[in-house]
Amino acid sequence: MFTLLARAAELRVGDFTGQDITNTAWAFATVGRPHIQLFTALAMAAQQRLGNFNAQCITSTAQAFGMASHRDVQLFEALARMAARHVDEF
Repeated sequence: MFTLLARAAELRVGDFTGQDITNTAWAFATVGRPHIQLFTALAMAAQQRLGNFNAQCITSTAQAFGMASHRDVQLFEALARMAARHVDEF
């Protein structure tokens, strides 16, 4: 079931908002189903939409990717830059 959900999400990730990206990453990470292709697509989409992420999306996305052990250096660097811009919101 999670494989089918991951594939469906991959097909729609281009339409996801920042919150959608965060929620999807969080959902798959918390159930212990880190689908590599989905997380790769989510990482790319997140980097394109980071300007729309608030402080909670930034931290939740970082945590979800960490929980899923999906190491994407570019994403984490981008999240760190955005966190610095939102430091007063944490």
